[in-house]
Amino acid sequence: MITIIQVPEQYTPAYNPMNYVVSSDNYTEPSFQYVFDLYVKGVFISRHRLPPAVFSNVAMLDVSGIVQSYLTHDFDYTSSAFDRNYKSYADVYIRFGEEYSVSGVVATYTDLVRSSTCYAVNASLEYLHFVDWPNNTFYKGSIRKYLTNIAEPNVLDNTSMWLHFNYDTPATIERIRVRTYTSAGTLINTNSFVPTDLSNIDLEDKFLRISGGTKNLKSLFGSTFFDGASYYTIELVDTGASFSFELKRINIQESNCMYKNIEVHFLNVHGGFDVFNFKLSSHKESDIERKIYYNDAGLFNESNQYIYSATDRTIQNMMSSNQDMIKANSDWISEDESIWLKELITSPVVFALIDNVLVPINLTETKYTFNKKVNKKLFNLQITFKYGNQNYRQAY
Repeated sequence: MITIIQVPEQYTPAYNPMNYVVSSDNYTEPSFQYVFDLYVKGVFISRHRLPPAVFSNVAMLDVSGIVQSYLTHDFDYTSSAFDRNYKSYADVYIRFGEEYSVSGVVATYTDLVRSSTCYAVNASLEYLHFVDWPNNTFYKGSIRKYLTNIAEPNVLDNTSMWLHFNYDTPATIERIRVRTYTSAGTLINTNSFVPTDLSNIDLEDKFLRISGGTKNLKSLFGSTFFDGASYYTIELVDTGASFSFELKRINIQESNCMYKNIEVHFLNVHGGFDVFNFKLSSHKESDIERKIYYNDAGLFNESNQYIYSATDRTIQNMMSSNQDMIKANSDWISEDESIWLKELITSPVVFALIDNVLVPINLTETKYTFNKKVNKKLFNLQITFKYGNQNYRQAY
């Protein structure tokens, strides 16, 4: 008999270990092996045979490396109000079996017991946070959180932003309420929008994102909605859920009219996208790479004489490419922002809004320094990034 000893959490980060552990009372049979049949998104993916471990006689399989290839990310700069994160999760389960020799013939017994379904999300946690994952408040508990580690984001008056989240009972969400306030905390405006098409509670409807930026919300509520506001709050209104959701405060910063702001969107450790504005001076350069070959000077003319010319080229550009690079500077940041922005520096997926065009970028930093006010009263962040595409010139 197969006994399931351990499975991943119901919601589990795919870029951390996803361990399945089982035992069997038949482990003493000749040529015994455990059989793990892995299913991702309801489809059989692969079969794994594992021998019993020495001493414990159990078997453990970490499927994270396989599951990761079925995940990517959800980011659409043009979307507004509400959308689903189809690409950011995968449902996973295993059918367990065993095989051993019976009268000299190996017999395989499959699908003896099935694990519960877990939902692998496009998250990658640092070790200490992964160890504490069973206590997370993003997917469990009486108060849930958006999939971001920044408590109070700062945005400019025309910033696009989305809040990603998981919701057990999405069909009970009545509306998303937005309220604006003065710096003294006086309420200015209240408005709301309703998530669309949540009547069919499919799995993907649990992983959602909603508009949270000033630019997005202006397109919903009108250009004057944030007039006089210093901050605003976003609240999920739901009277049917067994839990409550955090009230998210977002602060509105003034832009710096001296410089062109660079709006940077990045995949955070929880699989959502965060935004940060580099609103001080920026400097643009290009990295240039050339490949050359060597020619002999001169050539034969029509009379078969070998002649030379001042225009002869003995060093020829065979290929020339360039890659634009920008050094950008932030305004003064808080200690909490300094900790959070490590996720930007280490993120594998980053976009920058350049002249109203969203372009992929790659950061060049290989080291990050955490700043604390006890050490420095004021600090900012400078990053250097290259565009995610090469530019090529004519080749000869």
